[in-house]
Amino acid sequence: MWNFGRYMNCAWHLGGSQTDMANLAAENIDWSDRVISYARRKTGTPAFIHFGPVVEAILRSLPTHGLLLPKIALWMEKHRAKEFKRRCAGLGITGVSFIFTVMRGRNAPSCAVIRAVVEVMRPEQMTTIS
Repeated sequence: MWNFGRYMNCAWHLGGSQTDMANLAAENIDWSDRVISYARRKTGTPAFIHFGPVVEAILRSLPTHGLLLPKIALWMEKHRAKEFKRRCAGLGITGVSFIFTVMRGRNAPSCAVIRAVVEVMRPEQMTTIS
């Protein structure tokens, strides 16, 4: 019942790779220290992301155990990227790659594009992925 908009918000605010973000679990969250920790899927190296009140609000709206975005975690990387491109096209944004944008986080030149998609999506565009 989790939608692509929530996934996009997690990806934007946390800045991890799209696969790592799709596979975050509630057990990765340390609420007292406000840190998300996990092993990177691609390299196995540990990742630690501190978060503030905006991310806390997003995380508290997600499941309290297991995967935070269970249906999106089942999607292959190419399908998540295709959905991102579809959403961009619907907003008239072309020439972007979800893989490039999210994997390089907020420092990427195209980071404004993912933020624009997150901010401009209307509620009816944030359909449930089944």
